[in-house]
Amino acid sequence: MTTSSASATMSRFRLFFLVAAVYDLALGLAFFFLYQPLFEWLGMALPPHVSYIHLPAIFVFVQGLGYWFVWADPLGNLGIVRVGIVYKAGYSALAAYYLLTD
Repeated sequence: MTTSSASATMSRFRLFFLVAAVYDLALGLAFFFLYQPLFEWLGMALPPHVSYIHLPAIFVFVQGLGYWFVWADPLGNLGIVRVGIVYKAGYSALAAYYLLTD
């Protein structure tokens, strides 16, 4: 791989994680602070306790923070990349399962 193609690949890698970071940070904050209007907009009933919303919201926010670290130093944070891949794959598989079975 040439230096320019490696640089272009790293730029795309960093852009991907910047977008993932901003998305997860915003989503986590939105569901932490604005869960009532979001649940109304989605047509969903609120769970019996706010902790059922706050705990996953904080988890998503922290995941976004991890992606921000990857954006800042991709090669120094490859462990976070691996955890992020497992997290997103697990979430996607579970969401697909419930979409197909419910």
